[in-house]
Amino acid sequence: MGSRFDELFDNVDRLTRLEALSLDGILRPNSVKTILDCACGTGIQAIGLAQKGYKVSASDISRKMVRILKRKATNKGLKI
Repeated sequence: MGSRFDELFDNVDRLTRLEALSLDGILRPNSVKTILDCACGTGIQAIGLAQKGYKVSASDISRKMVRILKRKATNKGLKI
Protein backbone atom coordinates (compact mmCIF):
# COMPACT_ATOMS: atom_id res chain seq x y z
CA MET A 1 0.00 0.00 0.00
CA GLY A 2 2.92 2.35 0.64
CA SER A 3 3.66 3.10 -2.97
CA ARG A 4 0.01 4.05 -3.63
CA PHE A 5 -0.93 5.67 -0.30
CA ASP A 6 -0.98 9.23 -1.64
CA GLU A 7 -3.41 8.14 -4.34
CA LEU A 8 -6.09 7.83 -1.64
CA PHE A 9 -6.35 11.63 -1.67
CA ASP A 10 -7.61 13.88 -4.46
CA ASN A 11 -4.78 16.38 -3.99
CA VAL A 12 -2.03 15.30 -1.58
CA ASP A 13 -0.14 18.61 -1.92
CA ARG A 14 -3.23 20.57 -0.89
CA LEU A 15 -3.81 18.18 2.03
CA THR A 16 -0.16 18.60 3.06
CA ARG A 17 -0.54 22.41 3.09
CA LEU A 18 -3.84 22.32 5.01
CA GLU A 19 -2.55 19.92 7.65
CA ALA A 20 0.64 21.95 8.08
CA LEU A 21 -1.38 25.14 8.46
CA SER A 22 -3.57 23.53 11.11
CA LEU A 23 -0.64 22.03 13.05
CA ASP A 24 1.37 25.25 12.75
CA GLY A 25 -1.48 27.07 14.46
CA ILE A 26 -0.98 24.86 17.51
CA LEU A 27 2.81 24.47 17.46
CA ARG A 28 4.10 27.98 16.70
CA PRO A 29 2.27 29.72 19.59
CA ASN A 30 3.90 27.17 21.90
CA SER A 31 7.40 27.89 20.53
CA VAL A 32 7.80 24.40 19.08
CA LYS A 33 10.69 24.22 16.61
CA THR A 34 11.51 20.50 16.44
CA ILE A 35 9.08 17.76 15.43
CA LEU A 36 9.20 13.97 15.62
CA ASP A 37 6.61 12.48 13.30
CA CYS A 38 6.08 8.88 14.46
CA ALA A 39 4.14 6.71 12.03
CA CYS A 40 5.00 9.27 9.33
CA GLY A 41 3.65 7.25 6.42
CA THR A 42 4.50 9.03 3.18
CA GLY A 43 5.19 12.26 5.03
CA ILE A 44 2.07 14.38 4.65
CA GLN A 45 2.57 16.11 8.02
CA ALA A 46 6.38 15.87 8.06
CA ILE A 47 6.78 17.51 4.67
CA GLY A 48 4.26 20.25 5.37
CA LEU A 49 5.90 21.14 8.67
CA ALA A 50 9.40 21.06 7.16
CA GLN A 51 8.15 23.46 4.47
CA LYS A 52 7.02 25.78 7.27
CA GLY A 53 10.54 25.79 8.72
CA TYR A 54 10.32 23.18 11.46
CA LYS A 55 13.21 20.77 12.02
CA VAL A 56 11.51 17.43 11.37
CA SER A 57 12.56 13.84 12.09
CA ALA A 58 10.30 11.02 10.97
CA SER A 59 9.89 7.30 11.53
CA ASP A 60 7.54 4.56 10.47
CA ILE A 61 7.35 0.80 10.91
CA SER A 62 7.16 0.52 7.12
CA ARG A 63 10.54 0.97 5.45
CA LYS A 64 8.74 1.46 2.15
CA MET A 65 6.82 4.44 3.53
CA VAL A 66 10.04 5.99 4.86
CA ARG A 67 11.70 5.55 1.45
CA ILE A 68 8.76 7.32 -0.18
CA LEU A 69 9.01 10.15 2.35
CA LYS A 70 12.75 10.50 1.73
CA ARG A 71 12.22 10.67 -2.03
CA LYS A 72 9.44 13.24 -1.72
CA ALA A 73 11.46 15.37 0.70
CA THR A 74 14.53 15.26 -1.53
CA ASN A 75 12.46 16.26 -4.57
CA LYS A 76 11.16 19.25 -2.61
CA GLY A 77 14.63 20.21 -1.36
CA LEU A 78 13.78 19.35 2.26
CA LYS A 79 15.93 17.65 4.87
CA ILE A 80 13.88 15.32 7.05
